[in-house]
Amino acid sequence: MSEIRFGIIVPQGWRNDLPEISSVDQFKYSKHVVVAAERNGFDAIYAYDHFIPHYRYHNTGNFFECFTLLSAISTFTKKMKIGQIVACNSYRNPALLAKMVATLDVITNGRVELGIGAVWYEEEYNSYGYHYFSDIIRILQLEESIQIIKKMWMQKIANFRGKYYSIDGAICFPKPIQKPHPTVMVGALVKSIC
Repeated sequence: MSEIRFGIIVPQGWRNDLPEISSVDQFKYSKHVVVAAERNGFDAIYAYDHFIPHYRYHNTGNFFECFTLLSAISTFTKKMKIGQIVACNSYRNPALLAKMVATLDVITNGRVELGIGAVWYEEEYNSYGYHYFSDIIRILQLEESIQIIKKMWMQKIANFRGKYYSIDGAICFPKPIQKPHPTVMVGALVKSIC
């Protein structure tokens, strides 16, 4: 039986979870929460990969970008895993995402988990100019992306030709610290696939 691990979501603004103070002080607040979480035995920290606040809050407050926040926050921790809940596959080319996560794995000395999903927030897609494909197409794109990401992490030179994504002679250095690669967790919230 697997051991139970506990993680915490970094306050970053998506759920109106930052105090109304300056953006610099908001980052310091997030940092203090993470440092306290590690000191109190939490196993992981996660951040939402969204660009606009959760639709329930309809606010225009600050909201920190996931990968930038995790990179900064990770330097204040030594043991906790670092991950996303979940990285939206559509927001980054899979080869770029592979490079970003590999770099973060090096920065954290092998503590990254890639949380990735087809994601559901159509309003966010539209507001940032991304095309919102049907559930099934987003899931098929996700499948291809995971193949590319793993190839980029594990092969010296990666090639892939799919229906939605292709890479030709792509390299990813530095490679992730974790072997064969960081944990990949796939998140889903679509009734038709659950």
